[in-house]
Amino acid sequence: MLPRAWPHPFPATRRATLLVVALLAIHAVLALVALQAAFAFVELTWRIVASRDELRPLLAAHLAQFRTLRALQAVVWILTAVAFVGWVGRAHGNLAALGATGLRHSPRQAMMAFLVPGPNIVRPLGVLRELWNASDPAEGPAARRGAPARVRWWWALLLAAIAAEGAARVLAFRSGMALDLGPAMQALIVGQLLAVAAAVLGITVVHGVDARQEKAAWSRDPGGPQPGDG
Repeated sequence: MLPRAWPHPFPATRRATLLVVALLAIHAVLALVALQAAFAFVELTWRIVASRDELRPLLAAHLAQFRTLRALQAVVWILTAVAFVGWVGRAHGNLAALGATGLRHSPRQAMMAFLVPGPNIVRPLGVLRELWNASDPAEGPAARRGAPARVRWWWALLLAAIAAEGAARVLAFRSGMALDLGPAMQALIVGQLLAVAAAVLGITVVHGVDARQEKAAWSRDPGGPQPGDG
């Protein structure tokens, strides 16, 4: 770990990293709140079924709040995606300064890999592999190393979370309810669990790339801090 007294060699990337990490953390928290709201809906529904009709207004209020929560989640999804793609461009733009060679993507190509429908299911994993490996050129050419396990798992979890989220929203739309006790509820629960896992692992990936670039940058500067200094 490098001492915090030294400035980050790529301050713009560090700011982008902190923004993405914060948004991912918010996304995880909202997913946990959505899970709690789903279970509260089930409890309220069963109480009403058990002849507790006085709880119907509370259930209606709960559903209204849940719709607001889901709208907020959608906004955070979009903001996180925009911030993450911007971070990829900044982080990839640092690779040349770190001495990385043989790169297969330019910063613009790395960003576009996440934006083109269809290819954005498979191409981003190659971009992330290159970004992670090339962030520390001292370990050898990035093209000769495979994607780290955390990167592969994160991308798989993210795709699964997106698929489950889409299924939950489509099923909820078809049922005409924000929550129900059918397939939409099941997809929602699975999606939120996957979203939490993907957000947590995503934080480790983004922070890991930033830390590797910081370490590599200072190792190229004899006058800068070295790992273990402090």
